[in-house]
Amino acid sequence: MFQIKHIMNSQVVSIPLAQSVDEALRLMVHYHLDALPVVDEKGKLVGLVTSAALLDFVFHCWPGKPQLAHYMKTPCPTVDKEDPWVKAAELFRSENIRTLPVTEQGQLVGTVSSEDLLRTIHKARGLVREVLAEQRPEKSAALF
Repeated sequence: MFQIKHIMNSQVVSIPLAQSVDEALRLMVHYHLDALPVVDEKGKLVGLVTSAALLDFVFHCWPGKPQLAHYMKTPCPTVDKEDPWVKAAELFRSENIRTLPVTEQGQLVGTVSSEDLLRTIHKARGLVREVLAEQRPEKSAALF
């Protein structure tokens, strides 16, 4: 079964809690992100700020409070890099978010997005179709 470590992005872009909402907006635009893990001064994950939360700030609260703490999701849902992909899928649905921080022994080691998961599922389905077509060409088209 696919584990999070097989589909995660290990190039983490995070933001320190002390940074401003404007810096979070800049990072999200620059890196084309839907969410940013928020870390404390020791690099420990303390929350997640999403594009939806920042849109609330821009459209409903501006000038609002510029501190990230007011717009981040806490407690922050996470997945461990050894977790099965199904856990991420369940959290995407139950938490209504599209990006999750990935941890290993409590440390932030990456992120996984719903797009990462869908891309992996799409590739896996294609491989299954190819294998089935080689084994049973007349029935494989109907299975997927």
